[in-house]
Amino acid sequence: MYRRVEKYIKDHQLFQMGDKIVVAVSGGPDSMALLHILMRLRADWGLTLIAAHLHHGLRPEADQDLELVQQQCQAWGLTLEVKRLNIAQLASQDKRSVEEMGRICRYAFFAEVLEKCQAQCIATAHHQEDNAESVLLHLLRGSGTQGLRGILPINNNVVRPLLGLKKDQILEYLHQNQVPYRMDHSNADLGFTRNRIRHELIPLLEEHYNPQLVNSLNQLADIISKEDDWLRELTSQLWEQVVSESVDGLVLHLPTFFQFHTAAQRRLVKAICDHLTGAQGWEKQDIDSIIRLGQSQGSSRYLALKQGLMVYKVYEQLQFTTHRRRNAAFSYNFPVPGEITIKETGETVSCSLLPGEQYCPHSPHTVLDWDKLEAPLVLRSRMPGDRFTPPGTSRSTKLKEYYIKKKIPWEERERIPLLVSAQGMVYALVGYESGEEARATSQSRYILVIKRERLQTKQLNRNPS
Repeated sequence: MYRRVEKYIKDHQLFQMGDKIVVAVSGGPDSMALLHILMRLRADWGLTLIAAHLHHGLRPEADQDLELVQQQCQAWGLTLEVKRLNIAQLASQDKRSVEEMGRICRYAFFAEVLEKCQAQCIATAHHQEDNAESVLLHLLRGSGTQGLRGILPINNNVVRPLLGLKKDQILEYLHQNQVPYRMDHSNADLGFTRNRIRHELIPLLEEHYNPQLVNSLNQLADIISKEDDWLRELTSQLWEQVVSESVDGLVLHLPTFFQFHTAAQRRLVKAICDHLTGAQGWEKQDIDSIIRLGQSQGSSRYLALKQGLMVYKVYEQLQFTTHRRRNAAFSYNFPVPGEITIKETGETVSCSLLPGEQYCPHSPHTVLDWDKLEAPLVLRSRMPGDRFTPPGTSRSTKLKEYYIKKKIPWEERERIPLLVSAQGMVYALVGYESGEEARATSQSRYILVIKRERLQTKQLNRNPS
């Protein structure tokens, strides 16, 4: 069996020669077998092993579990990292089940040890029965393909060297090699969902429907896992077509998005949610509500979702962010020539006064006729009642109506600096358009050229007319 595990490690490239590995060790049969096997591999592979044990504070026998792990690590010459927590108390405070909080705390502790010891991966002792239980659990919860993949051999920096083995093979290995272990009697507690699946549902299904149920569920997980890998590659290709970055998050471009198959739409939306929140757990109802938002008529609609995620419908876009919208109100006296930093938007606006001969009708910057401006000038955000006269017209319009007509997103409306007179006449929407009253022409004697840039010289996206 030892060689079988080594082959599994090689086939799935779980780790490399010379790696440093954090081994999750509870003291139970599975983790003790894993630790013993990796210890035997240590010399040939040049491995450095660090055992990690989390004391959950749930059972009186937990102290004896820790004592066994300490004794064996000392006998085998292995480093041991230990942490004590009161999982029940933490679960109550966070309104989670003890089972879920235990899992969260374990992996958080293993990650701490990984970083502290500068290790390459965390090894856990999951086996085929664990995988079968996970597939059934996700199936009962209505999971998609990502849940039906079961437990992966390698997931980020977590590896499972025993995933090719069954429980009875592990117990036989322990007996043959006289490896001590302790039994966790809470694994028989039917108050936990996973335990009911292990002790009630799987035996029932094996007896009445499929004696090889564990093998079948592992085969299903393997098939789904490979197909999911393929779908991930397709999703990545579609991502390039419809997803772009914004200042505060990601933008989904809807016209092309809605040409995709429904399955692709759901995977893309979930991928965006995972990317921004760094969290799994997005459910079908969350994903479908976002897609419905994209299908809704009009603009200025939004969803407030878990993990602090906000999704805004802005014309033909869905804007995803973990930052809530806020008004970036600002007002600055504008020196000519000169430069100011608008700290509220993270931009700089600079200007220079040039002879009219340097006028360029296709300049990417805002260009005004200096003689048509009334000093002092102010650079500020929009205010209620602002009006603007677009170039080539003689009648002013409400600035809000102009923004709607041009389909300028809400966030950008708040950020656009307005160049105004002391009396409030809007001369220009800096970076967008010059007003008719102040626009420069080839007849201008002097021109005021205004540049709008993001800090660190990263240019803002512009939409000049």
